[in-house]
Amino acid sequence: MITWSGRWPVRYLIATLAVALPIAVLEKLRPELTQTSIALILVLPVILVAVTQGRGPALYASMLVGLSFNFFFIGPYYSFLITRPEDVGGFRCLRHHGGAGGPNCSSRLEKRVLLTVEARQGIGARPRQVRAGRCPGRGS
Repeated sequence: MITWSGRWPVRYLIATLAVALPIAVLEKLRPELTQTSIALILVLPVILVAVTQGRGPALYASMLVGLSFNFFFIGPYYSFLITRPEDVGGFRCLRHHGGAGGPNCSSRLEKRVLLTVEARQGIGARPRQVRAGRCPGRGS
């Protein structure tokens, strides 16, 4: 049975909103915050999307965060041009950790939850599902 949040367009829409809302707020607060603070805050929606929506939407969210961070928070603003060498490193770090950390976090969390639930129910681990990082009833 597929629920409304299980369909792929809805999952990607949720990922878009999860990234767009913090970016809109942070863009208004940009003068008071450092780039490091903004980057750390923008990793949170990627992790949230990875845990709740799965790998595909998490990769999509990490791409949105990376491009939005470059466009809104790295000078010159409202451009994809990067002029300072330290900003190139920051952009790479954000893109790498957002893209790699989010989806991997999701599969590790699913494995841990599956093992915990099965241990509490006395079922025992299902090695094939745990190794593959699949959660029963989840289509991602």
